[in-house]
Amino acid sequence: MDKKLRGRPRCSALEDTVYKPRKVGEEVVKCPVCGADARLELYIHNAPIPGPVLIMTMRCPRCGYKFRDVSFIEEGGRPLRIRIRVEEPDDLNTIVFRGPRASIRVPELGIEITPGPAHQGDITTVDGILALVHDHVEPLCSSLEDPEGCRGFLRRVESFLKGVVAEPITVEIVDPEGISTVYRSKKRNYVVEPLEEPFTQPR
Repeated sequence: MDKKLRGRPRCSALEDTVYKPRKVGEEVVKCPVCGADARLELYIHNAPIPGPVLIMTMRCPRCGYKFRDVSFIEEGGRPLRIRIRVEEPDDLNTIVFRGPRASIRVPELGIEITPGPAHQGDITTVDGILALVHDHVEPLCSSLEDPEGCRGFLRRVESFLKGVVAEPITVEIVDPEGISTVYRSKKRNYVVEPLEEPFTQPR
């Protein structure tokens, strides 16, 4: 991947100093790898998403094992779909929170991302989502039946990562828990649509 692409920030939302976690407790636990005493710390974080989250962190001083878990203190709302329209470079900087069970589609590029069981939700940008796709697809091209088609797809994605919007695209976030949200956008380039229950996760 071009070094110029890797220099783009993927999540500037976390730079806001107003969102600082508050430590609410700690305890000494046994490291699950080496059995040494390790410190488990608990934080409540009023992040730029619906409701506070509980963050658990642990690091073993002996073997370096690290553990982090994020859970939501409040339940989400009704299932929803967010459609973000990307028509100019500024739209790539739209910051979103994707909930743990939310899927992502970019129909124009044939992109579909479904969350795994360990996904904890993340704060990212539209170009951060595209960069993630690029990083996962790039190593696979040579082993596919149509490697040149794969490289052509990567070139289309790289165009966006360089800040060039050669074609309009729509980024869709479908969240059955209803907690995904657009945190920051310079203009109203998105719509939020409620989904009818019962909800079935797209395949």
